[in-house]
Amino acid sequence: MKNTVIKSVSILLLTASGAAFASCDGFTCEGVTNTVVSTMKASPEGTFLTFPAGTDAALDCALKDGNSGILNQSHPQYKSMHSLMLTAVASNLAIKINFDSQAPTCTINTLELNVAE
Repeated sequence: MKNTVIKSVSILLLTASGAAFASCDGFTCEGVTNTVVSTMKASPEGTFLTFPAGTDAALDCALKDGNSGILNQSHPQYKSMHSLMLTAVASNLAIKINFDSQAPTCTINTLELNVAE
């Protein structure tokens, strides 16, 4: 009986941990904003997006400190993309974030906001 409970809890934990990064794969993360991004942080370097624990395992780029991607202020569409992200967060809309496949860390290259499902 005890082994059955332990196995059940283990399976539950494994499936729940998979949900944390299920919306990210390769150089892309997508889904409803509050499931894809945990927090936003503005700094002189740009805007950092914190992803749920475990996301780094699903990506082909390195998240800063294992949990953050960056939208650089030097990006030519920084203001538009920052505005889209704020809109997505405020409205809890679906987004698609693509990271630059040539950058050593997860650097946001494009951002798509899905306004109609």
